[in-house]
Amino acid sequence: MVNKLENIKEALEGLVDEVNTLILLERGKPVDNIVLAPDYIVESVLKYFTVSNPEFLKRDRSKLYVARRKYCIKLLRDYGLCTWWDIADRMGFKRHRTAMHHHKSMTELLSGEVWGDKSVVNEYNKIVKHLITNSGNHENKDKNQEQKAGKAIKV
Repeated sequence: MVNKLENIKEALEGLVDEVNTLILLERGKPVDNIVLAPDYIVESVLKYFTVSNPEFLKRDRSKLYVARRKYCIKLLRDYGLCTWWDIADRMGFKRHRTAMHHHKSMTELLSGEVWGDKSVVNEYNKIVKHLITNSGNHENKDKNQEQKAGKAIKV
């Protein structure tokens, strides 16, 4: 049980890191390596947040992979979710003694199928690589300073 919770924690941290990485790129900051969250966590967060947005789920699924990630990141920024627990808490998974009950629900939520196929995934990776290549990446910049700049999500 603890192991699965750790995996969920890592996956949600990956999503926060992805948001922060893209924010740094948008600001023209150098980024050494892009961090991408696992697909299933993007999917599960979207399943939670898009209940109130059925129009998004009606979109053509063959073009959905990149759109889903961008939309997921937009949601997290709009809601000001800065840490993996912010996301988990917002989705209804608490840290207190009922965590086991919530964890079971989270595990069920994470078991959904991923929509993206490999060709679309590769296309997304190309876009990301292009962003990194053109982000003004210089080795002489202080890496820690740049990483710290991306820790908090500013809405």
